[in-house]
Amino acid sequence: MENNMKNKGFTLIELLVVVSIISLLSSIAITSLNGAKAKARNSTRLQNIVQLRNAFNLGLSSANSYSYPDIGNSWACISSTCYGSFSSYTSNTTVDAFLSSGMPQKPSDPVGGLRVSGGYIYSSDFTWSPNLEQGSYIIWAMEPPGSCAPGVEAYEMTTTTFCGLKLK
Repeated sequence: MENNMKNKGFTLIELLVVVSIISLLSSIAITSLNGAKAKARNSTRLQNIVQLRNAFNLGLSSANSYSYPDIGNSWACISSTCYGSFSSYTSNTTVDAFLSSGMPQKPSDPVGGLRVSGGYIYSSDFTWSPNLEQGSYIIWAMEPPGSCAPGVEAYEMTTTTFCGLKLK
């Protein structure tokens, strides 16, 4: 009977091995989930850009105009909030009115102030690089390892990829 009582439980070593295996597996799962979350947020950003581009194009037809709103050599925040290095850009009433027919509510960046730059900004007079023509651009930042959509210009930095869509 004494021998039978000794074999009924787990030893401390067995319990430690099981706990360490579970913690190793959960850390691997959490790491892979974080990458999936960043990809999902980047996908949301790209969908927001499609909506903004469509709203700009609808604004052209609503205003019977052949050009996007001219705000000179300045920037306007065209999302609900801009933060990080984009926080100094505020909304512009001319741009907001132009977008209102195609987008009654401004899009929001899927992450709060956790990145270097967040939100979407617009300029009517910007040269993205010396190789590209000057024009109206929407600029935003992707989370690593995000990449810009095809046909969108990218400016790579160590921790952030900035994307620029030239409105046509």
